[in-house]
Amino acid sequence: MPNEIYLYGTVGASFWDEEYFTAKTVRELLDGRSGALTVRINSGGGIATEGQAIYTLLKDYPGEVAVVVDGVAASAASLIAMAGDTITMRLGSWMLIHDPAQMFGYGRGTADDHRELAGFLDKVGDAYAEVYASRTGKTLEAARDIMRAETVYLGSEAVTEGFATDYEGSVQSAAAASFDYRLYAHAPVDAREASERLGLTPDRLAIVAAIAGFPLQKGVQAMPDPITPAPVAPIAAVPPVAPVAPVVTLAPVLMSAVQASKLHQMASRLNVDAAVVAKAVEDNLSFEAALDAVNAAWKMGTDDLPMHGRPTARIMRDERDTRREGMTVALHAQMARKAPAADTAREFMEMSIVDMAAICADHRGPIRNAGERIRVIEAASHSTSDFPAIFENALNKRLADAYVAAAPTYREFSMEMPFNDFRPHPVANVSEYPTLLEIKEGGEIKFGTISEKKETVSLASYGRGLTVSRQMLINDDLMALDRVINTYGQTVAAFEDATFYAMMISGSSSNGPTLVETGRQVFNTTDLTRASSGGAIDVTTVSAGRAGMRKKTSLSGQDVFVVPSILLVGPDYETIAEQLVAPIQAQQASNVNPLSGRLRVVVTAKITGNAWYLLSDPSRGSNFMYGFLQGQGGPRLRMEEPFGTQGTSFTVEHDFGCGAVDFRFGYKNPGA
Repeated sequence: MPNEIYLYGTVGASFWDEEYFTAKTVRELLDGRSGALTVRINSGGGIATEGQAIYTLLKDYPGEVAVVVDGVAASAASLIAMAGDTITMRLGSWMLIHDPAQMFGYGRGTADDHRELAGFLDKVGDAYAEVYASRTGKTLEAARDIMRAETVYLGSEAVTEGFATDYEGSVQSAAAASFDYRLYAHAPVDAREASERLGLTPDRLAIVAAIAGFPLQKGVQAMPDPITPAPVAPIAAVPPVAPVAPVVTLAPVLMSAVQASKLHQMASRLNVDAAVVAKAVEDNLSFEAALDAVNAAWKMGTDDLPMHGRPTARIMRDERDTRREGMTVALHAQMARKAPAADTAREFMEMSIVDMAAICADHRGPIRNAGERIRVIEAASHSTSDFPAIFENALNKRLADAYVAAAPTYREFSMEMPFNDFRPHPVANVSEYPTLLEIKEGGEIKFGTISEKKETVSLASYGRGLTVSRQMLINDDLMALDRVINTYGQTVAAFEDATFYAMMISGSSSNGPTLVETGRQVFNTTDLTRASSGGAIDVTTVSAGRAGMRKKTSLSGQDVFVVPSILLVGPDYETIAEQLVAPIQAQQASNVNPLSGRLRVVVTAKITGNAWYLLSDPSRGSNFMYGFLQGQGGPRLRMEEPFGTQGTSFTVEHDFGCGAVDFRFGYKNPGA
């Protein structure tokens, strides 16, 4: 399944029967997604503040965003397009950039009202200009000039001016989204002519302009549709009367443009449908009466509200969210063979994968054979249903279970650090603080400096694809599916272990990486972090290692107070190590085991031969660090192909980094 979303129609709300999308629906579309994302845009614009909110949502998306302008990106939609890491214009597509505006002519208000609105529009315009300037490299004033001129760019022109990165001249654009392009004085002629067929009434044009923030083009401001009047019949003794043009009588408008804008913002915050505001303006309600209407709609909920348009992506209701959560928890609980963690899952605990897919796909009727099961899975996987997300989320939960249970051994003695990005991260030395000095009577406190380390650790991305056979899904074999995911969770943990130990025992004679601070490997005889000659694990050799660690000092010469607490060995030395630290019920003082309770044995097969290590508990300090991308504490699974001829394809991705940062918190003996 391609990881893409379609933003077609009006930005924010539609006041005629066409498509629209809002920041709320975009937020729901992005929920749970990861990895590279394609955003396809075909929109004539809409509410400026809504466009800004959607732009921010896309800029905050953690993966790479590729924007493709399928038809048109005008007004607020052009700002949304700027969120792309890449912006591709298709052949025949165009982009319109202009100043945000509000219709003044048909709103009642004081001079202060209009000054307030003008100030608001200036701020919105400046905010838009900052985005355009940042994308194109133009100055802020140059961007404002482009906006004031209401500038239209064709595909190649948008690339030349920096508003797009690519021009796809071989792929024809889609038809421009339905929209009243007569609102733009400089829109292409064919788009404006097509708008004549929308059937908008003059009053509706005024409503759109007042709420959505569009200026009415000169010549069509609240004027009635052209009417050809019939001649007035002559009256006796009176000359014939020439045809009379119709007289337009506009009812007084009780709500100012500023109030209409504020009303719309309030409705948006309350998740009240924009149609309620539109109807309040259309019915010429006072601001107070319109507030009552919005409040009443909020109390009623959204189910009974009149819909003057349809969203590009349907808004999920509370019960749909509840069902999605319940199915996710139920699938996870079934695979884990335990009780569900939430009551919402209980009604789905007896259902199979196919049963849940049938509900998500709105399948009606019995499912009697394998062929019908295949069709149900295909319908649920290739539609706009929740099934792919439910299935993916449940598998991610099981992957996390298996990964956490694996508990790789390197974490016993290394410190975790968060990574904000993939750049090398400098490591702060927790032991490097200036010592205290006496404060003489009437004296001042002297400031010292913290000695800084030069070591860095970097994050790397890893991934692998895997496939669940179609037979597993058709046969509802959850246990087989769980075995696949469980094994992969353990595999990721084993990969971390292997990656870490490969770093730890790298270099000459497996003495570890070379540190920037010393120019020497982590384990060496000069820094007393390696025994000069190998020896078996006994009280004498371990005591020598403990003494070497206890004598370590910081960069500024202070005692570090390293406490050796872990004895790390390979499988060949496991029993000997356990004997060394085992308690002995001695009858004589000379027979007491001095190491009993002092050391904890950690065993890893990554250490071969007789080498063994003494290490500090990571809470007191460590020679090594590891970490993950912030917010991603483990592997993540993403569905690539919900249901293909060979089954369901997934990718498992993981961001992990590790490295050596010190030498003071460990000791190596090559063994004997």
